[in-house]
Amino acid sequence: MSHVMIRVDVARLLIAGHSDIAISRKLKADANVIARTRAQLGLPKVKPGNRPAASPEELFWHRVQPTPDGHMDWTGFRASNGTLGLRHNGTFHTAYRIAYRIANNREPQGKAQPNCTHDHCVKPGHHDDRIDRDARHAHALALARSAPVTLEEQFQVYAIPTADGHMDWTGPRCKGLPVAHHDGRQESVYRIAFRTAHGREPDGHVRPICGHDDCVKPGHHADHTIRQQEPRVDTLYDAIFGTISP
Repeated sequence: MSHVMIRVDVARLLIAGHSDIAISRKLKADANVIARTRAQLGLPKVKPGNRPAASPEELFWHRVQPTPDGHMDWTGFRASNGTLGLRHNGTFHTAYRIAYRIANNREPQGKAQPNCTHDHCVKPGHHDDRIDRDARHAHALALARSAPVTLEEQFQVYAIPTADGHMDWTGPRCKGLPVAHHDGRQESVYRIAFRTAHGREPDGHVRPICGHDDCVKPGHHADHTIRQQEPRVDTLYDAIFGTISP
């Protein structure tokens, strides 16, 4: 009996549960080759119609799009409140919770939220749950007791991404504004975020221009120079804060 070579690409799709017709269309493979491969693998023919997804995780991978900078965007359902997710077997699953389960092999405790700066990122490994956030804060406190931490390190600990693409400050405040302390000095978190985004010291006053209260996300602030270059931003700034000389 002659040995028949199996096409690896055909075999992979057969094992994944694709139909002969779907494989033929995808790989431009001959129907006889697909049928022989199926017989050699001992796999039954797939019944006509759409094959239900085995899990929310399987559906997840059909609704994500990698970005050039190492993150992932969601291409699936987005609720009116901005929640990203999908429905499987009658249950709604948020994209963040699915991504967390994929990366950590457990259910997230509390809210799962992105821990990177990419808006609405759904890449597995780019999310924290309540336990992770508590651990980060505990680590920050331990560092503070043992040795000073830089302003930038405090920013990484206390700036928490929000579901709508901004960042909230969970650290100290002075007169209601986000601040960080190091080596006996205090600095506005807005200035730290500005340096992170622009790679230079801000000129004059720095304030958020994104509309999110007290947002500290890098790239969401303007200084005097930027406001001069962008009259619309300057007008908005003056309308909110009043005219302030740099």
